Amino acid sequence: MNLTINCDMGESYGIWKMGNDNELMSHVHLINVACGFHAGDYNEMNKTIQLAKQHSHIKIGAHPGLPDLQGFGRREMKMNPDEIENLIVYQVGALQAFLNKEGLPLHHVKAHGSLYSMTAHDELKCDALCKAIQYFSKNRNDKEIRDNNEIKLIGLANTYHEICAKKFNIPFLAEFFADLEYNPEGKLIITRQHDPIDLNKVIKHVQLALNERKILANDNTTEIFNRFDTICIHSDTPNSVDVAETVNHLLKQWKETKQNQENTIKILVANRGEIAVRILQTCRRLNLKAVTIYTEPDEYSLHTLKSDESVFISDYMNTDEIFEICKKYHVNALHPGYGFLSENSQFVKRLEDEKITFIGPRSETIHSFGLKHYARDLAKKLNIPIIPGSTGLLPENNNEAFQLAKNDIERIGGYPILVKATGGGGGIGMQICHNDDDLLSAIEHCRKKASRYFDNGDIYIEKYYPNSRHIEVQIFGNGNGDIIHLGTRECSIQRRYQKIIEESPSPFFENSNQNILDELFHCAKKLAVSVNYNSVGTVEFLLVDNGPNDEDTGAFYFLEMNTRLQVEHGITELVTDIDLVEWMIELSLKDQKYEFNHLLQNSIIDFNNRIQYVYAPHGHAMEVRICAEDPLHDYMPSEGLITFLQWPDQYPWLRIDSWITTGTNITSNYDSLLAKVLVHGDNRDQAMKRMRTVLDQLIISGPITNLLLLKTIFQNEDFITGNTTTKLLDSITYTPDGIYVFRSGTETTIQDYPGRLDLRVYGIQPSGPMDQLSFQLANLIIGNKLHTECLEITHSGPKLLFYKSSTIAITGALFKVEVLLPDSK
Repeated sequence: MNLTINCDMGESYGIWKMGNDNELMSHVHLINVACGFHAGDYNEMNKTIQLAKQHSHIKIGAHPGLPDLQGFGRREMKMNPDEIENLIVYQVGALQAFLNKEGLPLHHVKAHGSLYSMTAHDELKCDALCKAIQYFSKNRNDKEIRDNNEIKLIGLANTYHEICAKKFNIPFLAEFFADLEYNPEGKLIITRQHDPIDLNKVIKHVQLALNERKILANDNTTEIFNRFDTICIHSDTPNSVDVAETVNHLLKQWKETKQNQENTIKILVANRGEIAVRILQTCRRLNLKAVTIYTEPDEYSLHTLKSDESVFISDYMNTDEIFEICKKYHVNALHPGYGFLSENSQFVKRLEDEKITFIGPRSETIHSFGLKHYARDLAKKLNIPIIPGSTGLLPENNNEAFQLAKNDIERIGGYPILVKATGGGGGIGMQICHNDDDLLSAIEHCRKKASRYFDNGDIYIEKYYPNSRHIEVQIFGNGNGDIIHLGTRECSIQRRYQKIIEESPSPFFENSNQNILDELFHCAKKLAVSVNYNSVGTVEFLLVDNGPNDEDTGAFYFLEMNTRLQVEHGITELVTDIDLVEWMIELSLKDQKYEFNHLLQNSIIDFNNRIQYVYAPHGHAMEVRICAEDPLHDYMPSEGLITFLQWPDQYPWLRIDSWITTGTNITSNYDSLLAKVLVHGDNRDQAMKRMRTVLDQLIISGPITNLLLLKTIFQNEDFITGNTTTKLLDSITYTPDGIYVFRSGTETTIQDYPGRLDLRVYGIQPSGPMDQLSFQLANLIIGNKLHTECLEITHSGPKLLFYKSSTIAITGALFKVEVLLPDSK
């Protein structure tokens, strides 16, 4: 922002005409030359112009006022709009004559005294002011001056000054007064003081305006406006030079600070959880400052502790608060991670408009792929295979949608089909249908869910392929039409259409199907080239796999394109040795004038010309998602405190992306992902073996997780042989080593032996089993160590479900125990 200081000059009347104009001009940028009756005589105008010529930085403006000699132009006078227009033309014309003589342009017009107030709050009178300005803009002799230096209007923001300037297409400069006050209604309090201006008050006033963009009324609470382009001071006060020098110093100081801030990259990580921590790791390695945001449940999360600054926000989706944070903390770039606002094209467009660098694709690119049916249409135009289905969206009326969908189903060969929400994601708004009854129900259900979650109830249908693989291609574009691919990822192991295991490259292409793989890469690149893609992106495909002897096996169809960093990006990084987050940052900030140390200098990609990287993967990588959810109860999210966490040994081939520690409180407010465990091996067999090793070493106590399910999958024969279709999870029988608590029982506690013995250590009462002998006997009977935890029942016992055959020892007092065997009802 090019802020300036303006000052009224050349006023010959008034007891405080100080004769300090020459000294004042060294501290200001714009002068408002009195050209009305308050100028005294026209020689004053000429003197002021001659003086201004000695200060080459000064831009000259006209300062017309009412013909009020006794009140020095500060008293209200009854004048109609025509009279005001003629008066202004007459006065500005006089100044223009002197300027023409010296070959100087008229830069702006600013009304004086009562004329200023009248035109600010009366639309017709302000129209008259603007018409007068237009008269001089249109009648300039010098065409170049007329075309490139339009006469501006200086006035009050949010008044008719601004409204009428916009209406008449006149450039407007909003100002605030450093040496005057405003009442709570926003009107200037016009006073002439016999005493000097209070400099402390000026400093406080200007600093608040510059640093916080706040102009307060004289009650010190009412905010008048928060936007200005120029700061006004007056020349007719006893210490006007001191005021000008002070304001100029504050402005220079502010500009230097702002310049330093602009030359320092500060990235807002607009996310939470493991992805926020992951982005912070790259920022720290690149020596970039990072700001994070957090909501109340995340106040002590890992990402808040690892960032340079962390700021509270009411909701991660609150865009207004995000922009306030960017402004307050001088953020000049934003990384969205995945989810939340990462694919919100309107949010990205606003970032672009606010000149905040979005670390990701352009807003129009995100919009192109934001709705699934748009993406399908684009792929179809490029002759990329799409899944047979609707030719467009289904009608909003459910009965009409049902009839049209039935016609589409007949055309594509019958059931099964998928009803899908065009704005959906994460498996929400999708349902398989095997018959007409399913279809009617799914249309209503998916539309309701899509409306609720995505504010878009539009749906369509696609053919459902039970035996298929979910394969995606990682791409990267430089925005100049160059696209590279970084291989495949297999993401077929899913629950409720959400991935839990990923690997790279896909086992489907291991030692075979090279022609299909080449075609996948070709289609992914063609799609990205069509939109001149910039940043990382993922093109997702469905690949039919009915077995090696089926003629349909290998047929693939475009699913969607994700214009963001994927959750599973890490396995691509492991097989390519590329930091995709770094690439995103480098590309997004390549046009900024920053020093990147090693960035851009030794990069393997030339962002301004061609990308030199050639995909050459090494080895095999696998990832599992550890989630706080109960696989036995439809993956219901689980909550609670992580009471114990033990990560595996630190192997060189192991990577863990996580946000949890012992003591982290898990809530159901957000996604259930706790950690991603990634391994790398020379081949798939070695990667699987390594994953089994680390999963056996990993211990998470507290909320229920899917850890045991993941272990089970890695023992499954189909998974081991690479037969990883989307149906694999349906064939797995999962029995956890656990106990489900239906009812905890009154006064039933978990105790250990000997318990807490010393009050001084913990600050709470000593504890332990009430019957220490029975406690130890129970463990002795089972064969446990004597201090192993036990349930101690003192009133009524719990109701428990044992998932596997278990040995139970009951000791102590006599009580009734009821055991229901698996066949019991």
